[in-house]
Amino acid sequence: MSYKIPMGPYHPALEEPYKLDMFCEGETVSDAKLHIGFNFRGIEHLAETRNYIQVIALMERVCGICSNIHTLTLCQAMEQLTGVTPPPRALYIRVVIRSWSGCTRTCSGPASQPSSWVSRLCS
Repeated sequence: MSYKIPMGPYHPALEEPYKLDMFCEGETVSDAKLHIGFNFRGIEHLAETRNYIQVIALMERVCGICSNIHTLTLCQAMEQLTGVTPPPRALYIRVVIRSWSGCTRTCSGPASQPSSWVSRLCS
């Protein structure tokens, strides 16, 4: 008995929006077709209608898993465009946040939550 199992375009196992059609013969996958597409969510258009502070909050909502890297990239791009140099303390905090971001993929629990120790670092 042969059948087709569609997977996507949105599935918890997929990191990006693409669709995979798997063709099965019994319990064996005999063929698979990958359909790569582009997902326009309107983030760029939303950013055009907001001020800088609102755009920073918007970038934190691009991805639920890696929210701080989008915000960091946006801030670095705005700094380069405007010629602003962040203070050394801000650069230090960015290194800590980036290091924490890499750790959260393997750690869990209260120790991996930055709210307790980042708030002390920033104060």
